[in-house]
Amino acid sequence: MTKPQSPGREALYLSGQNESATLRQHVIAWLAHLDAQGYSPRSLEGYRERLLPFVTWCEERGLLYAPQVSLEALESYQRHLRGYRKADGSR
Repeated sequence: MTKPQSPGREALYLSGQNESATLRQHVIAWLAHLDAQGYSPRSLEGYRERLLPFVTWCEERGLLYAPQVSLEALESYQRHLRGYRKADGSR
């Protein structure tokens, strides 16, 4: 029988969070947690640049809390990204 793996850092972080926190509050707190763990500023900026547009997209659709983000919502966001064009017209 194999020994169960201990939870990862993210699972430990999430287990201590307030269930009434919004997605945006979770992302901001998670980024602060990673900063305290010594992640590089460049890594933090990369996470921020990828997560905050998703959070904004969710907020525009009334999805403010993590339990509201369903598989259907994630698939819809993927379709949104496929249709997204940069300022120069490229994808």
